[in-house]
Amino acid sequence: LGINPGPVAPLAANELFVQPNPFQNIINVTYTIDKPAELTAIVYDLMGKVIFTESLGRQQKGEHNVALDFSSRPRGTYIVRINNAYAKVIKVN
Repeated sequence: LGINPGPVAPLAANELFVQPNPFQNIINVTYTIDKPAELTAIVYDLMGKVIFTESLGRQQKGEHNVALDFSSRPRGTYIVRINNAYAKVIKVN
């Protein structure tokens, strides 16, 4: 018996899936875009301060995955955005 931590259905365009949540060191972000775009991952604390940015480069239409290293971040709740288009609240344990 196993547990599939991934999304059970394909993501629709402009969706964002973050796992695991809560996480400790690495978060995996899966997102789908409906047209090619230059993307950036941006993470905010709950006060709205940008605490992390990473250029994801030019991405083609479709589903993409990125791993973000949060091993140096304190415990807390954060907001993950991909190019200000998609957002997901995540918690660090």
